[in-house]
Amino acid sequence: MQMLQHRTSVCRTTRRVQMLASSNSSSAKKVIGSQRGSSPAASGCKKPRLTPTAAGAYLTSVNSPRRMGATKAAAADANGSSCEYDAVVIGGGSAGVRAARTAAENGARVALVELPFAFLSSAEKGGVGGTCVLRGCVPKKLLLFATEFKTEIESSKGFGWTNASAGELDWSAFMSAKREELQRINKGYKEGLVNAGVELLEGRGVVKGPHEVEVDGRSINTRNIVIATGGQPSRIPIPGAEHAIISDQLLELESMPKVVTLIGGGYIGMEFAGMFARLGCEVHVVARQELPLAPRFDQEVCEFFAEQCTASAGIHMHMGCNPTEIVRESDGTLTVKLEPKEKKDSGDKESGKADKPSSQGNGSSGSGCSEIRGNQQVVLAVGRAAKTKGLGLEEVGVEMGKKGSVKVDEHSRTNIPSIWAVGDVTSRIALTPVAIMEGQDVGLSIATGQDVTPNYDAVPSACFSWPYVATVVRVLTAAKLGCQGSGGFRFEVSGSLGSSGSGLSGARLAPCRWPRVSTVVGVRAAALQVPRGRRPGFGVSGW
Repeated sequence: MQMLQHRTSVCRTTRRVQMLASSNSSSAKKVIGSQRGSSPAASGCKKPRLTPTAAGAYLTSVNSPRRMGATKAAAADANGSSCEYDAVVIGGGSAGVRAARTAAENGARVALVELPFAFLSSAEKGGVGGTCVLRGCVPKKLLLFATEFKTEIESSKGFGWTNASAGELDWSAFMSAKREELQRINKGYKEGLVNAGVELLEGRGVVKGPHEVEVDGRSINTRNIVIATGGQPSRIPIPGAEHAIISDQLLELESMPKVVTLIGGGYIGMEFAGMFARLGCEVHVVARQELPLAPRFDQEVCEFFAEQCTASAGIHMHMGCNPTEIVRESDGTLTVKLEPKEKKDSGDKESGKADKPSSQGNGSSGSGCSEIRGNQQVVLAVGRAAKTKGLGLEEVGVEMGKKGSVKVDEHSRTNIPSIWAVGDVTSRIALTPVAIMEGQDVGLSIATGQDVTPNYDAVPSACFSWPYVATVVRVLTAAKLGCQGSGGFRFEVSGSLGSSGSGLSGARLAPCRWPRVSTVVGVRAAALQVPRGRRPGFGVSGW
């Protein structure tokens, strides 16, 4: 537990994100005046809602969540409603918790539905806090901090600590401390909901109608329904895929793998690759694209990052390759079979533009597409899909998008006016601070009766890889993608280069070919700041 005591808030970046999101509450309320629009009144209750004027007067009189208990009955009488709640939120992750708390703190009667807590999610288990807190950002960054100690201790020799030794990571001790911390945070999230006046309903929520939610057999009437069930790791349909694990399971392993292959060259794959490489593991990355982190970042950034992955981190990169099979050998190890993506895409096993494999087995960095033997674990990091199966959305007529996502308008409202959706379930921008902002704006929309529009003016994100990569991107429509203006964002980067002994070639700032993007590589990139006045509503985060 000593390894975590000096990091009492778990994650520096997560703490910063939460502070930013909290401090932007007042900014979000200011936006109501300039970006609000009339919200279609939710029908389904016996009498219409309060008019905006009356609703505003009522909300003004509710100065504290502590008064919620005394005002619930009065609110129900004023609404003349047979509905039990003004909103039922399904999903207790970052978006759902923020939506529920914001609505309740502004006078709405709110219930939040979430599955019972477990470290590994399933159809029956989940937990308040969601992916970021329980299976993503927070446990991932705890592991990141653990790996950085080893690198920093080794680098300290260059500063005179000649006898410094990192020793070995006690994996079981780390996992025990990590689980204890996650349970503490889960408890804190629950207490936060109660203090805000939100009723927590533990169970599985299913939408039965525009104003009806069923929770483990109990039927609940509500004016609004908010879908905030998030996403889940995707899998690939290849022989032997059942032998591979996903990121959730990787963060719950009982022992550290000495040889690991990650299938996927995006955020998740490259972050875990860097962490296990720091711990001295043999790490392989397999990806269809030619460059890691593409196309999320500028090509020059991806090229520089790829160089550092091999030269500094010692990661074996197998780019432009398709995994075709995962085989469990007689000794229990796993073999990942590969082929160049052109061969699979063209259907011609004898042709293809990709280079032929330069070596067999585990080979050297960039060894081509053959096979990778001796793996103790193979991890699927091939993206995420919306978690909507079994929610009853299609049955009630909610329009769905790709990969099971929920289609919404600019106010996060679905084609059914009383049903909203926020966070990763909408497949917009899958970042925790973005989900928090969307949840906050929907909570305000429901509580005030006036639509609040999320502001995606500047979106910072960071990949906690080796080296770190961070970017601030302004989200514009195709009609606004011109290069007018005097240049890109001005931003600050605080902190130092990775460490003197890390072997990094140095920091690099990508040239602003498109003056709406700024990117930095190789520094404490998570400290990147969005310029004041942009009001992005969120801070920097990975997945």
